[in-house]
Amino acid sequence: MEAGRAAVRLARLPLDIAVEGAGQLTGWLGRALPTVSTGPEEATPAGSGMPVLLVHGLADREWVVSSLQRGLDGCGVGPFIPVSYNALNPDIRTAARGLGSQVEQACTRGEGQPVVLIGYSLGGLIARYYAQRLGGDLHVPLVITLATPHGGTATALLAPPIRSCANCGPEANC
Repeated sequence: MEAGRAAVRLARLPLDIAVEGAGQLTGWLGRALPTVSTGPEEATPAGSGMPVLLVHGLADREWVVSSLQRGLDGCGVGPFIPVSYNALNPDIRTAARGLGSQVEQACTRGEGQPVVLIGYSLGGLIARYYAQRLGGDLHVPLVITLATPHGGTATALLAPPIRSCANCGPEANC
């Protein structure tokens, strides 16, 4: 039982660290957003800021980023939109194209506002591929990756081969 708790805590550690750093992120996002003074007594309505798309990892679902979302609530950004992809066929290129469709929808709903991407683990690789290879940098001024294996991971050698992940290191031309 203790080993199970330790494994869950270890798996959540990058997200817990991210939640603790939400104050710093809030400060950065507050400076990055164009502001119009509404007076000292008016608060920013929830969901009126820059849309934030949360992309989960390979073995995760949307719940893995829920603590991060709670930590960022009320900071003047949002809506928070969980992004999902087919984890049974984790092809980075295909998932990045799907992410692109969701970014375009968020831009449309957000009246043309840019979008922030936060990717956890494989979700970070998908977000990075979209921004760097598919022209997503036109809509996404900020990509944040958490526990993302940009240089690969030895753990991948234990899993069945994933064609799209095999050569996606920092210098790869994916």
